[in-house]
Amino acid sequence: MSTAIAQILKQTDHKTINLNNNPISVSINNINLNNTNTKTLKLSVTDVRSRATDISEKLNNPSRFLFYCKVVWHLSEARINQFLEQSLNCKNGSSERYFSWLCSKAMRGEI
Repeated sequence: MSTAIAQILKQTDHKTINLNNNPISVSINNINLNNTNTKTLKLSVTDVRSRATDISEKLNNPSRFLFYCKVVWHLSEARINQFLEQSLNCKNGSSERYFSWLCSKAMRGEI
């Protein structure tokens, strides 16, 4: 998290900020503007579970809920929506496998 974002968050009481034009819920712990190692930017557990539940319902695959939680934690909302759209328009019928493959590649930094 950049110093500018940390300063904005310290000045406001808002729990939602825009990062790359994507609104995200945040909680900030141990902000120290001189040491970047102590800054953390986290989604709330409720937000992660809610979004992961939405994904598992859209893909009709509740058995992958924990993986979808990891996806929500690591990838941006825009990226997740892009991958969902691509996978739901998949012609071969395995949209959940294609979505998981896309997310795995993105989390490894391959795409």
